[in-house]
Amino acid sequence: MNFKSGATPTLLWFIPSILMMSLFDFYSFDAKLPLVSLAGTVLFIVFHIFYSFSSQNFLKIERPTFIVLSFLFLLVLGSSSWSLLREGGIVPKTPIGFILGLVVLTLMMFNRSNPRYLNVLKVGLTSLCLVHVTALGLQIATSLLTGEYLDWVYLAVGEPSRFDPGGILPLPRFTGLFVEPAHCAGFLFLLCSARLLQMEFRVDALSAALMIGMIFTISILGIFSLILLLAIITVRSPSRFLLLIWFCILGSSAFFVWVNPDINEYVTRRASDPLNDPSGNARLVTGITEFLELDTVISLFGFGLGSPTIVESDFSILSGLTFLLFYFGVSGTVVFLGLLISLGFVTGMPKATIPIVFMTLLGKPPFTGSIWWFFLGQFATSEHHKDGPSGGK
Repeated sequence: MNFKSGATPTLLWFIPSILMMSLFDFYSFDAKLPLVSLAGTVLFIVFHIFYSFSSQNFLKIERPTFIVLSFLFLLVLGSSSWSLLREGGIVPKTPIGFILGLVVLTLMMFNRSNPRYLNVLKVGLTSLCLVHVTALGLQIATSLLTGEYLDWVYLAVGEPSRFDPGGILPLPRFTGLFVEPAHCAGFLFLLCSARLLQMEFRVDALSAALMIGMIFTISILGIFSLILLLAIITVRSPSRFLLLIWFCILGSSAFFVWVNPDINEYVTRRASDPLNDPSGNARLVTGITEFLELDTVISLFGFGLGSPTIVESDFSILSGLTFLLFYFGVSGTVVFLGLLISLGFVTGMPKATIPIVFMTLLGKPPFTGSIWWFFLGQFATSEHHKDGPSGGK
C-alpha cells in the first residue's frame, strides 16, 4: 500500500480501526476480552508503523514528549513488577491494555508534525462522529416511532443494553453502540470535546448532535459532562450569536426529554445529590471508602497493575479515579496525573483539555481501552495547535 499517494488509502484502514477501537462494549464473554476493540487497536498500531516508515516520519518526536511518554511506560512496567513481586504473578490483561493504549498515543505523537497525517485525523474523527450520531439517531427515531428499542449491542454480541431503569421512565435511556447510558454519554463527551477542539470551539451541527445525544442518554454523568462542555464553549466560542442559536436548540432538546414529570423527577433526584445516588455512590464513595481501609503500604503504592487480588476481589473499582488508587496507590496516582498534565504542557494541548480529561476519571475506568488514549492523541494534534507547544490556546 502506497501511503505517499494521498490520504484516501490511509483512510481505508484508519477509519475502520478507530471505529473498532470505539466499540469497547462489544465484549466476548467466551474470550473475556473486547475482541472488536482489541482488533481495531492492533490494526491501528500495525498500519501506523507502516505509515510512519513510508512517510519517513518514524522517530520524529519532540524530546520532552518522548521523555513524558517514557515515564508513563516506566510507571506501567514498575506497577506491574510491583504486583509480580508482591503476589508472585500477574493477570496480564490490565497491563497489556494499558501498554497498548500508550503505544497508540506514542505512534500518534510520532506523526503529529505531518500535515497529511493531521488531515487523516480530521477526516477520521469526523467519520467516527457520523457513525455514532447515526447509530444513536436511528435508535432514538425507532423508539419514538415504533416503541421498540433498537439494541445494537444485543444484535452484535447478544448482551442486552441496560436502557430500561425498571420501567419507571416513559423513554429508554438511550445507549447507542454501548451497553450502558453512562458509557455512551462518556464516549460522546470525549468525541464532542475532540470535535470542538478541532473546530476551535465553534459549535457546528455535528457537535450539537453529539451534545443532544448526551441529553437523550438521561445519564447523570452525561449531564455534568454536558454542563462542563457548555461552560468551556461559552468561554471559548468566537461567535456569541451562533452560540445562542445552538444553546436554544440544545435547550429545546433537553425540554423535549425532561418535560415529562417522571423523567424530570428522575433526573432532578439523581443530579441534586450525585454522591448518594446509587451509581455515583458506587463509583466514588464506596470505592474510596474501601481504599481508605487498606493498609499503609498498599494505600501508598497500590496493588500493582495485573494484581490477582483485585481480579479475585469485589472491590468497587467502577471509576477511573478508584482504578488509579487501587492499582497505583496515592503515590502512583499523583505521578500518573502529573505526567498527564506534563504531556498536555509539552504537546501544547489547550488548557480546556485539563477539566475534560479529569472528568473522564469519574466514569468507567478508561485506561485499558485504546480509544481513550486515541482521544489524548487527538487533543495533542488538533490543527489549531499543530505547530507545537507555542500553538496551544
